Order: sequence, then structure tokens, then C-alpha cells
Amino acid sequence: MERLIALGADRAAWEYPPAPHFALLTDPDGNAFCVVDLSRSPSGSHPE
Repeated sequence: MERLIALGADRAAWEYPPAPHFALLTDPDGNAFCVVDLSRSPSGSHPE
């Protein structure tokens, strides 16, 4: 996620749950998108 912020994304104002496994960002044009940390998802794993 930090890489996306360095490339121009911003964190969107959002009410996150405690210890979220995702973040809502906006691109430089204001379009919103989510970034999900699959290693912290409820399933606990991600496909290889």
C-alpha cells in the first residue's frame, strides 16, 4: 500500500473496523479503490 501512496494514491476517509485487512484509497483523479492484505484476511491465506 505504501508503494501506491508513493505513486500518488491517497487514503480515503472511511470508518474502518478494528484491525482492518483492507484500505480504501483514491487515485490522483479521485477514483476510489480497495487494497486487500490477503495475508490478514479472515481465511488466513491467499492463492499462490
